[in-house]
Amino acid sequence: MRERRNSNRQRLDSGLANNGSPQKIRTLIQGSYKMKTMIQRPGNDYDIDDGAIFTRDSLKGPNGGDKSALDARQMVLEALSRDSKFKEPPKCLKNCVRVFYSEGYHIDVPVYREYEESGNTILELASSDWKESDPTLIANWFADQVKDKSPSNDNTQMRRIVCLLKKWAKSRSSWNLPNGLIFSVYAADHYSSRDGRDDEAFLETLEAIRSRLDWNKSVPNPVDPYKEDFATGRE
Repeated sequence: MRERRNSNRQRLDSGLANNGSPQKIRTLIQGSYKMKTMIQRPGNDYDIDDGAIFTRDSLKGPNGGDKSALDARQMVLEALSRDSKFKEPPKCLKNCVRVFYSEGYHIDVPVYREYEESGNTILELASSDWKESDPTLIANWFADQVKDKSPSNDNTQMRRIVCLLKKWAKSRSSWNLPNGLIFSVYAADHYSSRDGRDDEAFLETLEAIRSRLDWNKSVPNPVDPYKEDFATGRE
């Protein structure tokens, strides 16, 4: 997947240049790859989230106004679509551009714009509209949770429990369970560390999550609880 990610970055850079579009200023690896909670799924149904960041000043329309979030995603889509090797062409989704591979996996390319405002750096995601979003904050929060809550002599157990939760959630094709980010928040809230016993830690974490769901199904964004609920998508 790392090789695919690097090839996709080169494909995007080349496509943007050939289309006369602005170049991204950097990439932003995020999601389970960044959090080190990727799992192998049946049919190779897994992905990497690899964001493309542009300056706000570079994303302007012909009359000098800001490009819409949709226009920015379409620009990235057109750049990636210049490669004729794909069996299934890239697709513009609400929060990213998705690149499909015949082996079953895919790469999601969220599109961001960055600018300075009142001395602060603002990062906005091209979603249904431009939405302030910095996935690095979630990744850093999760890394701290893993370090602080895992056993002192095994500071990665909580990460393994998240992987087990995600694998368990995909173990039945008929199940429709929460995504990996929600399970990461659930695990951080209800993880029970057990030195040398991942099985006991996993079972007790599942039981605690089940008890929580009996009375509360909300999943507030842990880095900004008042901004977003991951369970409903409401802001």
